[in-house]
Amino acid sequence: MTTHRIPHRTVQVTAIALTAISIASAVGCGRSTPAEPPPHTLSQFCAPLLQYFDRDLKLENVKLTTLGIADKKGLNDSTTSENCSFSGSSGTVNGSAWINRLSDNAKLTNSPQWFKDQGYKPLPGHSADIWINDSRTITQPIQKKGTLDLITQVGVWQGHIEIVDDAGPLAITDEQVGKAADAIIAATTAVDR
Repeated sequence: MTTHRIPHRTVQVTAIALTAISIASAVGCGRSTPAEPPPHTLSQFCAPLLQYFDRDLKLENVKLTTLGIADKKGLNDSTTSENCSFSGSSGTVNGSAWINRLSDNAKLTNSPQWFKDQGYKPLPGHSADIWINDSRTITQPIQKKGTLDLITQVGVWQGHIEIVDDAGPLAITDEQVGKAADAIIAATTAVDR
């Protein structure tokens, strides 16, 4: 059996290094546990819609108002609906949007009769299913406002946008309607990611 003498300094450095490794292992240094993703916020949902009202509808000095919760607070995972409103400094056109989480495994398509009863029809040609209730023109004597409603579902989230002209027919083009559909899909998708 052969014995080796190790210089005193080397033994001390090795002992210190082993102690440091032991401490690091005990406290989990070097290991990263995946952090919970931050909750989605109402502002993530509202931002693409604000751009729509500004860029595509060209509402003058459009402003966003969030109702229910602060725009930076996380959205509730319950089926509670949260909303935001959009209005300009002049004119009679304004809008509102809602986001809510559907119950587990719920699909908007599970209620086809509701869509029919409410006057909604599928709007083809978009990246997600979307339904439209198009009342831009005044067709009934009791109707005072022109309205456009769009509803979509992305994952477990339902997004809904309504555009209104409080003074009469809603004068927006089919192209602007298509862009509104794309905007509500993008807004709902931002929350689903």
